[in-house]
Amino acid sequence: MAIFMTMRGWLTEGTLGVHIVLWTLVAMVGFVLADRLAMIPRNPMGWPTWWILLTVAAHLIYMAKLADPISRFIRNGQDMGM
Repeated sequence: MAIFMTMRGWLTEGTLGVHIVLWTLVAMVGFVLADRLAMIPRNPMGWPTWWILLTVAAHLIYMAKLADPISRFIRNGQDMGM
């Protein structure tokens, strides 16, 4: 529920598109890293498991540390007339 409220706030402030693009890039990097990690010899986990773990970690970090500064940066740029 909190994520939907956050996304609604992004939609209201006009930053949802930027967050979607950034999150898509994070997911693509996660696919590449998961593929590389799955190639480690004698690795019991396949790429889907690695991708899920990387995606969950990236989501937590993005929401906790990056989302607010990014939104603030975009809002400040819009206030300046950009």
